[in-house]
Amino acid sequence: MIIEIPTKGTCLKHDSIREPTLEQLREWIGCEYIEVVTVFFKDEYEQLIVDTEGLLTNKPTNPYATEIYLENTRIHHKDLYLKAIFTNASIVGTAVLLTEENRLT
Repeated sequence: MIIEIPTKGTCLKHDSIREPTLEQLREWIGCEYIEVVTVFFKDEYEQLIVDTEGLLTNKPTNPYATEIYLENTRIHHKDLYLKAIFTNASIVGTAVLLTEENRLT
């Protein structure tokens, strides 16, 4: 499953695409450089694709993507979680969650 997570509004599911291209991911997220973050989501390791330079371009915080990231960090990387909370880490701009067969290889 491919889920586009905007900063506001409804998440969008892209069912018709098997494997997204880098160009599609960049277009959905609205950036040139992306980062792939492995997260544990609903009992599976998934990929959260985020804008690498979003903070530098003043994109708004993405509360749902940040929640996914922080919850994963809290459970699996307690040392990083404390650092993330202390530095007020957040995901900004639109993010894309790739699950199951749609993960990048």
